[in-house]
Amino acid sequence: MRVSFRPLNAGETDHELLWSLVGLGALGLAFAWTKVGSPALLVCPLRAVTGLPCPTCGSTRAWAALLDGRLGDAARLNPLVFATTLALPPYAVYGLTVAAASLPRIRIQLGRSGRAALRILVALLGATLWLFLIIDGR
Repeated sequence: MRVSFRPLNAGETDHELLWSLVGLGALGLAFAWTKVGSPALLVCPLRAVTGLPCPTCGSTRAWAALLDGRLGDAARLNPLVFATTLALPPYAVYGLTVAAASLPRIRIQLGRSGRAALRILVALLGATLWLFLIIDGR
């Protein structure tokens, strides 16, 4: 693994700006969805067919709990939503700052084994979250 700071290359996608705006937009939609009023929720197809919750089960309720300041409830309802929502503001500040000031960006380069390990880690985290939701009785 190699970490470097470098400016964007010509024609390179500005991931910091892109994902900061996507994340802030998602946060705005989550706020509107939970505070202004959501349309009738659709039945989860996975739950309808198998009786099991999907890995995103509890996301809307977790956002509502976060917006109400109930951090413990949000963490229990969906730990992934809780963690990513709390990580979003610092990332957005970083992303918008480096984009606006044209500063060098943090870049992490992984070798083949590092990429494989990252894929396995993400799969394990997803499976662990899903197992947690099933055991928790969603």
